[in-house]
Amino acid sequence: MVVVGTLIALYSATRLFNFLGNITVEREDTKGQVITGTSVSGHGRLNIVLLGLDQRPNDNEGTRSDTLIIVSVDQDAGTANLLSVPRDLWVKIPGHGNNRVNTAYFFGDLDRPGKGGPPLVKETIQQNFGIKVDYFAEINFDGFRSIIDSIGGITVDVKKPLLDNEYPTEDYGIKRIYIPAGLQQMSGQTALEYARSRHADSDLGRNQRQQEVLLAVREQGINLGLLTNSQLQAALQGAIRTDLTPADMLALGRVAVGMKKETIKQFSLDANIAKNVVINGQDVLQADPAALTKLLQDFQTSAAPPAPVSSKAAAKVFVYNGTYTEGLAARTQKFLLGKGFTIDGVGQATDAGRYMQTVINVYNGKQEIATELANTLGIKPDAIKLKSEGGKPGIDIEVICGEDLNIPG
Repeated sequence: MVVVGTLIALYSATRLFNFLGNITVEREDTKGQVITGTSVSGHGRLNIVLLGLDQRPNDNEGTRSDTLIIVSVDQDAGTANLLSVPRDLWVKIPGHGNNRVNTAYFFGDLDRPGKGGPPLVKETIQQNFGIKVDYFAEINFDGFRSIIDSIGGITVDVKKPLLDNEYPTEDYGIKRIYIPAGLQQMSGQTALEYARSRHADSDLGRNQRQQEVLLAVREQGINLGLLTNSQLQAALQGAIRTDLTPADMLALGRVAVGMKKETIKQFSLDANIAKNVVINGQDVLQADPAALTKLLQDFQTSAAPPAPVSSKAAAKVFVYNGTYTEGLAARTQKFLLGKGFTIDGVGQATDAGRYMQTVINVYNGKQEIATELANTLGIKPDAIKLKSEGGKPGIDIEVICGEDLNIPG
């Protein structure tokens, strides 16, 4: 389960300020004492823990955090680091001995029902990793699905096929899932399955997939202006809980909106750091102390590398006018040239008049640039069509302008 509540809230906060108060709870420590002040000052580093909760109908065994991702934001540099912590990592839970890290939420909730889970997770992270966590955001399975669907799904470049013959269902059964490799448009359910599956590789492997989904949601979140308030409010209501105040979200949102994808560094406790061991009859993961220390030092001190020169110019784009609107292809060419794309030429589509929606045909494996092109034009990722033949010689991407295309000026 990937948690996306905080990032969604950041991009929608300017229009949903009043509504956001409904998903905010008081910021407390493990003793229930309210923490005053804010860490969202525009300066320094602040840390947020994102929690995906394994909550199921008629669950009498308590709630555990199925996913735990620490987001560290450098407010001065406008960069962020992501650190995934596998749920089976063996750690010390303050006041409850040693156990899997995902039980910290369970024990905290047991101590103070409905309130104690996130504070104990924060304290567990600080005691084991030396990272002071300022805020939390949590979401459950249903909330995750509804939010992904409310933003029109997400596009993920699946590195290799995912086959899981024992994917756990919420009624405690299993089912078979298969997600092919390549650029995939995912619904909320598919994204949940991609993020939660662990039989195809391991708990360590799915950490990488969870971060891929989280970043895909962030990219789609930039285009949340396409949504109505009612759609987003319905998805958020009852799905997200956080101790970020609406004012904190607005301030942090100003940093997040301007953050480039290249300035977000990804870290995880992989197989080089955490090994499978058996402790007290339990199959768990145990971290190598020296390797973990090095990882945490890099996570807390490293700045994201400077954004590289845009790769947009690496693909040759040809723009066709698929409508009878005079000059649309030429205006699109001028607009895209100003955004750094390489436009090889323009022309009228032979079947002009049939395109109610814009189409982007991709040849030669330029999917990433095609996605950036779609975002620039403000059209949905499902407009991208992967082609193996039939294109204009030497052209990597074709844009066929449809009636839905709105070019400034």
